[in-house]
Amino acid sequence: MRSRSVRPRSVRPRSVRARTTLAATLVVTLAFAAAGALLYVLLHSELTSEVGDRTELTARRVADSESAGSLKGPLPRAGEGVDLIQVVSEAGGILKSNGLISEGQPLIRIRPRPGQDSVSTVVKVPELARGHPVQVVVVRTQSQDGPVYVYAATALTDTDKATRAILIALLIAAPVFITMVAVLTWWTTGRALRPVESIRAELAAITARALGRRVPEPRTGDEVAALAATVNQTLDRLDRAGERQRQFVSDASHELRNPIATVRLQLETMLAEDGDAESLRAAIREALTDTERLQAIAADLLLLAQADSEIRSESGGAARESSGVRRRRETLDLGLLAAEEVARRQGNRVPIRLDVADGVLTRGDERQLSRVLENLIANAQRYATARVTVRVAADAGAGEAVVEVVDDGPGIPPEDRERVFERFTRLDAARGRQTGGAGLGLAIAREVAIAHGGTLRVGESAAGARLVLRVPLPAPAPPDGRSP
Repeated sequence: MRSRSVRPRSVRPRSVRARTTLAATLVVTLAFAAAGALLYVLLHSELTSEVGDRTELTARRVADSESAGSLKGPLPRAGEGVDLIQVVSEAGGILKSNGLISEGQPLIRIRPRPGQDSVSTVVKVPELARGHPVQVVVVRTQSQDGPVYVYAATALTDTDKATRAILIALLIAAPVFITMVAVLTWWTTGRALRPVESIRAELAAITARALGRRVPEPRTGDEVAALAATVNQTLDRLDRAGERQRQFVSDASHELRNPIATVRLQLETMLAEDGDAESLRAAIREALTDTERLQAIAADLLLLAQADSEIRSESGGAARESSGVRRRRETLDLGLLAAEEVARRQGNRVPIRLDVADGVLTRGDERQLSRVLENLIANAQRYATARVTVRVAADAGAGEAVVEVVDDGPGIPPEDRERVFERFTRLDAARGRQTGGAGLGLAIAREVAIAHGGTLRVGESAAGARLVLRVPLPAPAPPDGRSP
C-alpha cells in the first residue's frame, strides 16, 4: 500500500475580503513604520541641530570676549544656554571653567584641524549628562596671553526625552491605528462584496427550469453593478436560446408528425383494403412522396444542427467536427455554382435569368453553398409571378462576393425582413405545407452564410423580394505562390 504524500495547507487567506484586509493592513503598517521612522529621524536631527547652534553661539561669544580682553572676565553660568564652558590653553591646561568638572581635567582632547577655527561633535560625558549624549563645540581664538580653546558643551537630555516621547507615542498609536484600518477595511470590503454574495446565491438557485430569474442589480454604478447587469444580459440570452430551442423542438415535432401520420395512414389503408394493382401503386407513390418530404425535413434539421455547431466551434477559436463530418474548405466559383443550379431548374414554372460576372470566387463547402443557392432560387420561384433574376458579382472594396436573387412576387414587408430567416416561418398562412415548404430554406441559407463568415439579408427592391448573400473573397496568395 503506497503512502499518499500530504501537501501542507496554505495559510494564505482564501476569501477576497480577508486578502484585501490583510493587504491593506500590511501596506498601512509599512507606511506607518516608514513615516514614523522618518519623523523620528527628522525630529532628532532638528533638535540636535538647534542645540548645536546654540552651543556654538555661546562658544563664539566667549571666544570673542577672550580675544578682546584678558582672561579674567566671568563665564556664563551653567544652564544659560549651555551646561559647561571651559577655556583651555595651548598646553592643555584649564584657564577658566564654570564648574561641573574638576579643575585640571579638560572636557575632551579635541582640537580644530589646521585651517579651521571650530569643530563640533557629540560625545558621552558621564560626569556631565548621566549617560546622555553631549553636544560639544570647540572654538579656537587668540587671546592676549596666546592661543586658547573655548569648549562649550550642552547635554542632549531634552532632545532624548522629546524623541523618546515621540517614539513611545508612535508605538502606542501604531497598533490602534492599524487595527482601525483593518476593521474599517474588513467592514468596507464586506459591504462592497455583499451584492456579489447575493449574485452568487441567486445564480446558484437558477436552474434550467428557472431561467426567468435574475440576479439583483445594485444601484451603486460600480464594477459590481456592471457585473450584475452583464450576468442578467447573459441570462436573458440563455432564456431566449432556451425558448428558441423549445420552439424549435415543438415546430420540428409538428412538421415531422404530419408526414409520419400520413405515411402510417396510407400503409394502414393498403393493408385494410383489397384494391387492384393500380390503386396500390398510387398509394405507394403517395407514401413515397411523403417519405421524401420527411427525409428532406430531417436533412434540413441535420444541416441546421451542423451549421450551428460550426458557428459555435469557430467562435470558440477551434475548428471542430460537426456530426462527424468536418466542413471542407476549397476555392469555389460562385458563378459556376449558380449556373449549375439554374441549369437543373430549366423548364420550371418561372424562368430564371442569370447575370454572372467572371471569376467570382470564395472559399467554402461546395455542398453547403450549393444548398444555399438552391434554397434562395426555390424560394424566389415559389413566390415569383413571371421571372427570377440571379446576379453574381464581386465587391472588391468590401472584399466580398455578392449573390442577389430577385423575384417579381409580392415581396417581403419591412417588418418581416428578419422574421423570414427564423425556422419554420411562413409569411403566407394560406399556403399549405405541401406547396409552401417547411419554412426551413431561408433559415438554413442564413446559417450556412454565417458559418462561411458571410451574411444573408433582405435588400431593398422596387418590386418583389431581393435576397442578398455576401461571402468573403479568397485571401490573395502570398508572394512565394503557396496557397493560403
